[in-house]
Amino acid sequence: MINTTTRRVAILMLGVYARMERFVERRALPKFASEAEGFVMQMPRSIVNPSRITIGRDVKLGSGSVLKCSTTYPGGGWLHHPDGKHVTQTFEPTLTLGDRVTATASLQVTVFDSVVIEEDVMFAANVFIADGTHAFVDADIPYKFQGMAEVAPVRIGRGSWLGTNVVVSPGVTIGEMV
Repeated sequence: MINTTTRRVAILMLGVYARMERFVERRALPKFASEAEGFVMQMPRSIVNPSRITIGRDVKLGSGSVLKCSTTYPGGGWLHHPDGKHVTQTFEPTLTLGDRVTATASLQVTVFDSVVIEEDVMFAANVFIADGTHAFVDADIPYKFQGMAEVAPVRIGRGSWLGTNVVVSPGVTIGEMV
């Protein structure tokens, strides 16, 4: 049986650990286009080109989330054709998250042009949003070497809710409170 002192020490240590975890998550965030007051994005997370991302107040994103503003394609070396036979593109992306946007876990947003998520939008787990798709011009060339196509802005209206496993494609507008 655990004595009272041991129980108190354990509770104290759990509290210290929780505060340290929040401190590390908050301090490790990069500089965004806006101040991002009250922003929480749980670990693990991935943020690409944060200077192109505007974050509203009190935004909370669960673990496994990705915010990616792609300024070039291909971005990583693993998408380059070994013989240089790949399409190269440049973009000027912007991502805007309104006040009080929340996501349970694994929200993935990939931007080549513009994605706007208005205030009070709620996401369940595993939502994917992209304003571009992989091109498919030649059936003999893998998708990853053909560049991006159909790039068109995405907007998700105020107060909307997107459930588990939703995919939002280029050019889609979701109205308010949908």
